[in-house]
Amino acid sequence: MKMRGNGLRLIRVFFRLVFEMIRNYKKLNNDPDHNFLICKEICQKIVESAKIQLEIVQKEAFPKLENFLLVSNHRCFFDVVFLLAAIEDTISFVAAKELWHYPILSRYLDSIGCVALERGAKKLETIKSNIVSMHQALAKGNLVLFPEGECSYYDEQMHKFRKGGFIGLDAKQPIVPVYIKPERLSSIGRWIVPKGRVAVFIGSFFTPSEVEKGTPTAAQIADMARDEILDLLRRYMEEGNRSILISSHISSDLESLCDDLYMIDHGKILLHEETDVLLSSYAMLKLSKEQYEKIDRQYLLRSKEEAYGYSCLTNEKQYYAENYPDIVIEKGGIDDLIVMMANGAEIRKGAMR
Repeated sequence: MKMRGNGLRLIRVFFRLVFEMIRNYKKLNNDPDHNFLICKEICQKIVESAKIQLEIVQKEAFPKLENFLLVSNHRCFFDVVFLLAAIEDTISFVAAKELWHYPILSRYLDSIGCVALERGAKKLETIKSNIVSMHQALAKGNLVLFPEGECSYYDEQMHKFRKGGFIGLDAKQPIVPVYIKPERLSSIGRWIVPKGRVAVFIGSFFTPSEVEKGTPTAAQIADMARDEILDLLRRYMEEGNRSILISSHISSDLESLCDDLYMIDHGKILLHEETDVLLSSYAMLKLSKEQYEKIDRQYLLRSKEEAYGYSCLTNEKQYYAENYPDIVIEKGGIDDLIVMMANGAEIRKGAMR
């Protein structure tokens, strides 16, 4: 029944979008500002039709500037709808070239000056053409870039930013970080539709010259843009009783964002621990075969045979530091935890002295 309800909701939203695009098609002209207002009105109707409560957080942080590059995470197709409905300034988008295969949609994309990007381009001339098109669009107005390159869907953690969109940016180019946070997502096959509340967080703008002294690389700009968006997420969690579930293999993000960490394998929880405890009390012990046979194993979680003997994961680093001063103890991180919990052997508890 739930699947059927989601399907009907998706069909209703999709047909409303098609209807509005056809109905307003002849109103489009050569004025991007005029066309943007048409697109904005359509998207606001779609948000209303989908019964989504759209909230713009820190709207006052939006710069009173022209020709800015807005950088956002990308959960699903509807991110474009949300930004068009929420942003007051005229914006265009960097979009996948294959979207221009649809006649009506391509007319709307062209009407607001969107840039057709050939994803995965390997030929130098194609890459240069993509970069030039972006710079030309920025010279004319405001541009939106989704540097993850694709939708993350149910993975709340942002993917690594691709640096291509940041190549050759002017040192004074204003970059506005934005984070889109849907409350819930429902799916029918490969189609994803947000439900409930959707928050659009606006971050303070920065310029490439602020990344570091000298000429920053495209990768450095991409990393700073990603960090700014993560900072928006941190501030969201600090405001009241809010929780966010993050699924990720990027350990540095988990360490800095999460209070609790769960490790799940095939639907089974292998470990649940507070992140602070994990970082302070967990460690890797490097043991010779002789040390491994004699050590007290009551606080060892996993072991793995190595060329030198054994590596062991413990959740009581201080105990082994005090009672076994001759063994090698290395600080354990989330990456070590994942490897050991997934591949290490379970240890029978007890002293082996």
